[in-house]
Amino acid sequence: MNAVDINQNPPGVEKKILEQKKREKEGRYVRVDERTLLFVSAGKDVKMAISEYNERLNNRPNRW
Repeated sequence: MNAVDINQNPPGVEKKILEQKKREKEGRYVRVDERTLLFVSAGKDVKMAISEYNERLNNRPNRW
């Protein structure tokens, strides 16, 4: 078993972090309700994104 250096990220993580930061600069988080934040990409309608989220939430299959 090889020793793992816990002070360094695995390969590819730095790229993913940079991509996520870029994505967050181009969009914003909006509040859906008191507990939920939804990320909306730049150029997308906020009301439409919230309504799509609520529709997905209400139409999901019960898993219990």
